[in-house]
Amino acid sequence: IDSTLVTNFTHQIVNPLNGVVGTLDNLIDGTTSEERRPQRLRAARAQLSGAIELVRNLAYLSQLSTEAGVQSLKEKTRDCIVPELVIEAALFFQEIAEHKKLTIHLADRETRV
Repeated sequence: IDSTLVTNFTHQIVNPLNGVVGTLDNLIDGTTSEERRPQRLRAARAQLSGAIELVRNLAYLSQLSTEAGVQSLKEKTRDCIVPELVIEAALFFQEIAEHKKLTIHLADRETRV
């Protein structure tokens, strides 16, 4: 993993964690009003969820940095949930994809698997 990736990753994870610490400090010391507490807690939870996702992505990337990791990923077939925006982009570029011998199979439109 190159240093630019680590630098960007560090920046992307430290900022939301600092936000959570600040939010918790404000909740503890009473700076946040009672009516804003639920909103602040939801925001802090969202920041933590984002940080967890970044760590998972880094773990996935580190797996790709080894030959064994790359091989294990090639051997697995698994479904994933595709966001609507990606589906729309894929449909837009479908003709170009066909020329490059790429296909996307949407097994279930309801769950976007």
